[in-house]
Amino acid sequence: MLDRKEYAEIIFRDLREREKATFEVAAGYGRWLMASLLLAHGGGLVGTFSLFKEAATDALLKQRILEAAWWLVAGFLIALLAGFTIWQNWTAHSENYGHRANPEMLWNATAWERSPINSKRINVTHWLSQAFGVASALCIIGAALTLLA
Repeated sequence: MLDRKEYAEIIFRDLREREKATFEVAAGYGRWLMASLLLAHGGGLVGTFSLFKEAATDALLKQRILEAAWWLVAGFLIALLAGFTIWQNWTAHSENYGHRANPEMLWNATAWERSPINSKRINVTHWLSQAFGVASALCIIGAALTLLA
């Protein structure tokens, strides 16, 4: 059976490991999402502008291509917002683990882990990042429908 000090040390180290792990997840997930959405929107912009030259004589097609390009620009910017809020979310998780790992619990028998400090921030950034991600993806559909209309 572990005594209180041994148990406190296990909890403390576990919280610190989780802090490191969540920060690594934040970095990796943020890179992946940003790369995916930015590549999709950037590729779409390159594609629409390559069509623009071919549509030199068709005013309606030129207008559709420009509208599609604006959809893709908006999606690109929304993707940046999604990446930012995801980063904020995982940073808040990491800060929570760092805060909860109270070093005093290693030597003070009355001290224990602290309560999380970022619960509201985590909830808000969680839902915002999902909304921005979906909105960014919908902009790709908007661009496609604009070109096909």
